[in-house]
Amino acid sequence: MSTMAMPMASVPFGCMPAYHPNLMLPMGTLAPQMLWNPAWQSAFCTPAPAVAEQVGRPLLPPRALAAMPIHLRASSQGGQPLCRILCYGDSLTVGYCSNGQLFEPYGRAMSEALAAAGFACEVSICGHSGKTTHEMVAALGGRLVDIVGCQGQGLEQILAEQEYDLVIIMSGTNDMGMGAPQDAILTDLSRLHSACHDRGVPTVALAPPPAPIGGPQREVARRCLADRIRALAASSPGMLACIDPADLVPMGLAFWERDGLHFSPAGSCLLGERLAAVAAEKLLECAAYAPDVQGRHARTTSDESTSKKRQASRCASEVAWLVRDPRHLHAAVA
Repeated sequence: MSTMAMPMASVPFGCMPAYHPNLMLPMGTLAPQMLWNPAWQSAFCTPAPAVAEQVGRPLLPPRALAAMPIHLRASSQGGQPLCRILCYGDSLTVGYCSNGQLFEPYGRAMSEALAAAGFACEVSICGHSGKTTHEMVAALGGRLVDIVGCQGQGLEQILAEQEYDLVIIMSGTNDMGMGAPQDAILTDLSRLHSACHDRGVPTVALAPPPAPIGGPQREVARRCLADRIRALAASSPGMLACIDPADLVPMGLAFWERDGLHFSPAGSCLLGERLAAVAAEKLLECAAYAPDVQGRHARTTSDESTSKKRQASRCASEVAWLVRDPRHLHAAVA
């Protein structure tokens, strides 16, 4: 099996080449057919920072994710109504790193950033490492055991057991790696989002991020898929946005694992920090979206809804300020 056909979390450990910041091409060559090559290690690579140095805290072992979703509540101060966010997807959602020995979900940093801005929230995380969107759709009402041995509930089952204000879905990378047609990927992604919308829960789509190991041809295909997801979001009232992680996490050795497919712990943290402002902004839109969805459960009173809206508005500006200077953010959550 070629490297490009492997599931995202199964590619052998290598070293990511340095890429041209604008062209997405390996430095020193413009040949589009060239993909990752171990020979680039001595010419283009430097050792990645140790994980402990990247985030300054212990990462999660697989046993912490043995039964997903897991729930993180970073703040519930002042008696504010609690907003619940679900981060759902594949190994990029759950922060797969160190060849599956450790994890740093972007939801941790997002939860901390929201808390630092005074936002009362609970962030739940469920990421099926090595699984495709098609497999997630097939297990909507059941469970999946991923390639690391962690067990996660299907999306419909999660929503049946807990009510959420927003769901963030990032999937599609493994489907691309398996050669799935983009039409099929888009159909399966639409079904995941519809599972949320049917319960009155709005969603945000995260497009599959760049994969430095894939080279320029893969990046062209990825951008095409991202554009199609963006068009889907524009035509679906329940999809509040489609965000390309490439706009939030730069291409650099500090932010990517050496396998060239997964975010490093620092990359996951940066993604979570920058998504916090998006989450707060989109929670504002949830109040306008909720009354228009038939069959939505009456989860909050009018007063609670108004309070959440005010909280989200204040939080959006606070988080935006923190993210502009990460030193403020890290000091706030230390």
